[in-house]
Amino acid sequence: MESEEWESLESKHNYEDDMCIMWSWKAGNDVSSFEIVFDERNYFEEGCDYLYLYTDDDELIDRYTGDELFGMSIPVSSNGVKFLLYSDGSETECGFALIKP
Repeated sequence: MESEEWESLESKHNYEDDMCIMWSWKAGNDVSSFEIVFDERNYFEEGCDYLYLYTDDDELIDRYTGDELFGMSIPVSSNGVKFLLYSDGSETECGFALIKP
């Protein structure tokens, strides 16, 4: 799912079972790095559901589960970012939401 609007970069709250969905966002051609900030609505089933962050060149930034992203700021050395939400078939939680690029 390509998104031009930063405000639309969040998962469904609560996300669904058996999900594998990707969102992407580009900062612009003249931007080489930026920071993303997650708000308090970030929780995934601990050890079972994950949010993977990638640069726009498909380089893995990191993988997160549980409440690891709660209020976290993450620097991105790229002009875009991709978010891949993976959930298994058991419990679901809130998911993720961002404050700003």
